[in-house]
Amino acid sequence: MNTHKYVYTIIDLITPVSVLLIFLSFMSCSNDPISTNNSNQSVVSSLDGYINGTVPDSIIVKAVMAKEFVFFTAGEDTISENHIMNMTLSEPPQNVLWNLSSIFPGVGFILSDNDVKGNYAFLDTYSIQTGFNNGLIFKADTNEISFLQEGNFYMRYIYADKGVSVSGSSFNINLTDTLKYNYNLNIGKGFNKFHVKAKTIRKNFKEYDFISGEPSNSMWFFILFF
Repeated sequence: MNTHKYVYTIIDLITPVSVLLIFLSFMSCSNDPISTNNSNQSVVSSLDGYINGTVPDSIIVKAVMAKEFVFFTAGEDTISENHIMNMTLSEPPQNVLWNLSSIFPGVGFILSDNDVKGNYAFLDTYSIQTGFNNGLIFKADTNEISFLQEGNFYMRYIYADKGVSVSGSSFNINLTDTLKYNYNLNIGKGFNKFHVKAKTIRKNFKEYDFISGEPSNSMWFFILFF
């Protein structure tokens, strides 16, 4: 199963990446930090802030990127009892990047450059005692992202090897729902933040907006697996 697919609910957030990493030892980080010389306000060089939720006394959090069975740790930090994360992001190698068009859902959206490569970063947490993957961290306006209501959103973090815009709409039909995605993304070179907002939630139909930037009411949350 490919590990690059997009994420919409908390069940999806518990990705094959997280499961596989339970059995892997800690991975080393690159020493090349992302340059901040970019006028695009969606571009980020670090992830930081207060983590809400019942956080263990001390955990390790890693920004993990994966392409099939190739993994890269783009950033790492230890979160202690103060619940503060301060993680610098490092540029990933090409072998963990996909063609950007393959990591957005549905068909019909438009990329301004079809040669751009990129990938998502997922924030997995690990026990200091065992080294096992024990949870995840995400940013949203609610910790109930399995049950998004209209107007709710969650944040995504994506790397691109050059700037690109994503526009238009796409559809995806599964066994129970028709899903519509509307894109308004201006992605710069480097790591970018954008939010996925639930626009329409009704029986058998869900519509989401992909929007650059971050709303002011977003918060970090921690979820413990076990």
